[in-house]
This record gives sequence, C-alpha cells and structure tokens, in this order.
Amino acid sequence: MRKFWILVLCGIALAVGGGSHAAAGGASAAPAAAAGSVSGADTITLEGCSYAEVKAALASAPQGATIEVGEGECTWFDNATNPSLFRYGSVHLKGKGIGRTIIHAQTPECGATGCDTETLLTFRCVNAFADAVIEVSGFSFVGNLPPEGWTSGLTLEGCHDFLIHDNRFERFKGQALTLTRNVASVAPRGVVYANQFLQNVVTGTGYGVSVHNEDQWPEFRLGDQNPEATIVEDNCFMDNRHSMTANNGAEYVFRYNTVVNTPLAGSWPPVDAHGVQKTGQRGTRSWEIYRNLIRFEDGTSEDAAIGIRGGDGVAWGNRIDSAYPSSILFRLEWFEDSGSNQCLNPDNSYPADHLDQTRKAWLWGNTWGAGPQTVGVAPGCAAYFHEDIDYFQRMPTAAELGGHAYVPHPYPHPARGSDRLFGDGFEGLADLCSLVVP
Repeated sequence: MRKFWILVLCGIALAVGGGSHAAAGGASAAPAAAAGSVSGADTITLEGCSYAEVKAALASAPQGATIEVGEGECTWFDNATNPSLFRYGSVHLKGKGIGRTIIHAQTPECGATGCDTETLLTFRCVNAFADAVIEVSGFSFVGNLPPEGWTSGLTLEGCHDFLIHDNRFERFKGQALTLTRNVASVAPRGVVYANQFLQNVVTGTGYGVSVHNEDQWPEFRLGDQNPEATIVEDNCFMDNRHSMTANNGAEYVFRYNTVVNTPLAGSWPPVDAHGVQKTGQRGTRSWEIYRNLIRFEDGTSEDAAIGIRGGDGVAWGNRIDSAYPSSILFRLEWFEDSGSNQCLNPDNSYPADHLDQTRKAWLWGNTWGAGPQTVGVAPGCAAYFHEDIDYFQRMPTAAELGGHAYVPHPYPHPARGSDRLFGDGFEGLADLCSLVVP
C-alpha cells in the first residue's frame, strides 16, 4: 500500500507591530517605495488569498510591512492577462499556516508551440531595492505535476538575509524554491527552515531548493569563513527528484534536514551539486552537507544519497540508509551518459578538460546503514576521482583551507532568533518525516 507522510510544524512568525490596514482586491496598485524608507511597522491584513488581493497588497505595501494573507484556497495566475506576481523590496508575506492558506499554480496553457512555463511569485531585490529583506511563512504552495506544462513556486532574485520558513511546497515540475543572484546583485544569502518539500519530481527537473549565483565564482571558503552561503536547515523533504541542488557558482549549506524518498524519486540523488553545463555555465562553487538523515522506503534507490558532479566542499555526519548504493558518489557533469561510461571525455585528460571538476572534497563521519560511509565513483569515472588527491575521507586541515580550521556556521541560524526547533543540535534531531498514515 502506498504510504502518505504527514508533517505538522508549528508556524512561528516574526511579530510586527504598528497599524493594521485592510487591502481591497480591486484597489489600484501604487509603486512600492525605495528600500529602507519605512521602519517596518505596518501590517496589511487581507480577508482572503486571491490573486487580486495579494497583487494589490504587494504593489502598495510600504517597505518592511507585513502582509497577512487570509485563510482559503486560491489560484495565482501566470498568463498574458494575469502575469506572475512579483514584489520589489522588503516584505513579510505571512499566510495562516500550512493547510490553511493554500495557493495553487494555474494549470499551464498549451498550444501548437507547446505549453507555458509558470512561476507563482518572484521577489526582486535589485537596484534601489538591493537592501530588501524577504520573509515568507505560513503557506501551502501547490504546483501542477503531469500532464502538461512546467510550474515553479517562489523565486528570490538578488535577495539576502531572507527567511523562508513554515511553508509547504509540493508537486512542482520545476523548482519549488529558487534562490538566485540577479547579475550585479549579491549572492543569495539567507536561511530556509522548517518547510516541507513534497513530490517535486519529474524527469529532468523537479527540485526542492535550487540555488544559483549567475556564474560568479567566489573564492573557495567554508563554514564560518563564508558569510554568503545559502543555508537550508531543519526541513522535511520527501520524494523530490533533487531535494537540494545548485549551479552557476552557488555556495550552499544543507544541514539538519530529514530526507525521505521512495521509488517515485529513486532514480536520482536527493542531494545534488551540478558541474559545468554543456552551454558553458559554471557549476556549483561549494557545498557543505552535514548531519542530515537521508532515508529510503519501500525498495532500493538507483543512485547515491549524495551525488556530486562539481564543486568542492565537505560532507560529514550524515545518516544514510543502506538502500542507497553508496553514501556519496562522484561523477562528471555533461560528459556522462546513461550507460557504462558516465564520464565520457574525448581527450581522456586529468583533470577533466572542462572547469569545475571536484578536486577538494572532505568526507568523514557519515554512516551507511549500520556501517561507515561508502564513497563511490560512477562507472567510467575512475580516471578523474582519486582518493587522497581529489577527495579525502577525513576532515580538512587548516592548511588546506588557507590557514583557517573548519568551523561550521552557528546552529540554529542566528537569524531565526528564538525560533529554534532543536535546542541541543543533532542529538535532539527529530525525524521530521516520520509520521506514517496507512
């Protein structure tokens, strides 16, 4: 019998004082003010969650305001008449809670030239709004899995110090949550926590969290030496093609999460780092993957729990089911095929004759079932990944990190304030996806 997984999280939202305003759905939308022009004391309360209500509120809310979206089940449109919602500048968009404020993506329209691509909501922190701070909490966002079209959830462009928490993202064919730079803007720096990412899975796309840095290539830095990383912690991921992925020079930390997959998403690694693309786009710059619980139910996975195709970093202290063929697997990116040689390279050169092959990976303290970590190299890739040269089954030394000992970022992320799910860290980590209902 197919199992359904239910997670209940308490929605803990940032309290905002000040006056309260009611926004009418048909109100004309005034442009938002420049970043920092309002102290953040305003709260706008909506009766419902309709496209028109939220569109008007996003357009007119002063900088730093909280928009409290009402309870209900609504569809947000994305077509020529009703385009994707967007917001320039700071705001806290606050729903009534998972399962109470439910937002659907419109079913994509299909024609002779194919089907539309749709995004529910985009936040842009650029130009005069470069200092904008975004917070989103208390929503269920629902995409459209088969048959047609392509849907994406939230996108943040050039935003930093964001807080995305206590939401559910499910059934998106594209990226449920995209965090990206906007060319001249800052790297996507912030924290994603206490969310559910469920069944964002389809061949070729289907991501829970996807991080990009517009082909910027920062210096290699890890832990508390890297203030610009996107941090994803204390979330539940189930049956996503990739729960976590990155590209274009991105730096991410994926920690204290629970990942549960079944054969529905068993053909791909749930934790992923892309390498250089065939079009020339850079791969992942750095990754830190630690103290996650990665499980597989009802069968055996077809790929590793952690799949690395590019970038450098650390993976440590993860608890991984032996239903995965290995804890961690290395391969190249666009030279791979689906056969026995997944690192096809015409020149057969080492390192590979393209950028971003993994050369500095430190792996330690991971488990595979009841035993120690298993590190694999994909078929045909042995010439490119050598133990104690490209990857090391130990911690990095300070000398290897430019004179700085590896120290992880503080946990929980300091921006969460008192919103801490686990007071004693990993030892108190609950299995966030453990409640099974037949």
